[in-house]
Amino acid sequence: MKKLSLVTVLLVAGLLMGLSVSNILATGSRTTGVVVQNLGDAATTVRLDYYNQAGNTVAFTETVVQPASAVGFGASNQTGLSDGFVGSLVVSADQPIAAIGNDTDSDSVGFYSAVTEGATKVYLPALYKGLGNWYSELWIQAVEQVPSGATATITFRDRQGNQTAQKTINLVTYATVKVLTADETGIPAGWAGGAVIESSYKMGAVVRNSRVTEAGMIAEEYNGFPAGDTQVFVPAIYKVFGAWDSNGINVQNLGTTTTTVSIDFYDRNGSKVTTYNFPNAFAANGGVQAINTNNIDALATGYAGTAVVRSSGQPIIAIVDVTSRAQGKGNAYNAVLASDGATTVYLPSQYKRFGGWRSGVIAMNLGATPATITFKFYARGATTPSATATQNNVAQYIAFAKNTLNEDLGLADGWSGTVVVESTQPVVVVGNVDGGFPTRAGLAGMYNAFPKK
Repeated sequence: MKKLSLVTVLLVAGLLMGLSVSNILATGSRTTGVVVQNLGDAATTVRLDYYNQAGNTVAFTETVVQPASAVGFGASNQTGLSDGFVGSLVVSADQPIAAIGNDTDSDSVGFYSAVTEGATKVYLPALYKGLGNWYSELWIQAVEQVPSGATATITFRDRQGNQTAQKTINLVTYATVKVLTADETGIPAGWAGGAVIESSYKMGAVVRNSRVTEAGMIAEEYNGFPAGDTQVFVPAIYKVFGAWDSNGINVQNLGTTTTTVSIDFYDRNGSKVTTYNFPNAFAANGGVQAINTNNIDALATGYAGTAVVRSSGQPIIAIVDVTSRAQGKGNAYNAVLASDGATTVYLPSQYKRFGGWRSGVIAMNLGATPATITFKFYARGATTPSATATQNNVAQYIAFAKNTLNEDLGLADGWSGTVVVESTQPVVVVGNVDGGFPTRAGLAGMYNAFPKK
């Protein structure tokens, strides 16, 4: 078995994969679950190795996963992990795999995607210390063998591009380090911005943003970015669409010079509704700015659609927020790079009234010509689909979506499984997991799907 270690977050691709997932079974009632999907053509034995913050292996488990199927693992059920455990996870197999992590409290949940390769520079576009009562946790993991004394430096920048603070942390092989913005005295109260993490060694990062509201705790998680592009794609964005809003599109400039940024918004027919131009240039080397859809007058109340974020030449990234304040639900996901568009894409976590969860999948066509997009729903352990849904003539920048509750799918209550998206044009895909039933009220999360490379 070949193990390529990975990190706490993001997209996965490759032939033989190992995935590292931030594993937090610690504060309060928070516990971590992991769902691993087999992307290969043959059954594979998946191994999970749990590491404490000293970098020592404290537990492991193995199980067989069928092609296209997935298996779920809960840290609370893992022999060898005691209550209060805080650590990390490396997942490995001899077939390509994907993994989704979720960190769940009694009244909040965050989802994120595991990745196969880290980077020596990782970018975080959305961080807070008290702005709107939001606070950030950074979980940083070394995803390769590192020597004693290895370090990483975190540079925080505000939304005006100014360096706010800088912090050095120690890295330990496969271990995870927690950094709280609330503890950083150099960051002022009411601050919002971003960060760049740099090291001589490959890392991964997950950010958990949370705030307390009258409806309860809202938590959102996203993966740090190892790279950007001059165009990034947003498959799901809203302005007071039912209970949902997109309260923040946080954009970061990864380039070495300043750049201007615009956002083209499209409706569900593929027509451009408006273009928003950020009034100020983005600072080089990690400059961050944000816009709330409620502050874009050209977007009508009730808007739902897609978006393309474009720079004038420098690589950029973006985090997209999807929130229901009334329900106490928050979601965040990474805007998808053009290089991650694919004709086959995998989603490990989908449910229909399984333990109180329901799910959806949203695929956006990047191709210049209309696409035929098919969703294949596989129950856990199954090698043939439980249901299939196909949409023809999906034009460029239109998103095709399906919810597991849709009657035409015919999925039974209690169904849990995966989705494989197949398209005649490259698509970018996000999934959502929503606690729409009493046992999971107030919980929701979104995650980036995994393109076949």
